[in-house]
Amino acid sequence: ESVAAFQRAIALLPNAPRMYGALGRTLALSGDRTGAFEQLKRLEAFAEHRYVSPMEFAWTHFALGDDMAGFRWLARAYAERCFELFAIKVDPRFDTYRDDPRFGPLVRKLGLDVPAEQS
Repeated sequence: ESVAAFQRAIALLPNAPRMYGALGRTLALSGDRTGAFEQLKRLEAFAEHRYVSPMEFAWTHFALGDDMAGFRWLARAYAERCFELFAIKVDPRFDTYRDDPRFGPLVRKLGLDVPAEQS
């Protein structure tokens, strides 16, 4: 059902890389690795001509189980100051990675490690 929804969104917004990223992640989570890689290729094609957030690549790679690539894309997102990172501590797409030793340093670099009583 989610795949169909994103495919409809792409039909309406064929030039929106965010929709291809969302479809890629959804396909990966549903076990369609080939479809997910096709969406990554589409994102790469978009990126040749316009800005595509590294987060679109990161989310898809994480969903494919390629944590190394996912964290590389997160590092690029940090370098490019991607606004999506502001919610990294609460975004459920990162729940699996909260205990990963690479996650904490990124949160600290972002300045998001302030205890709740200080925020």
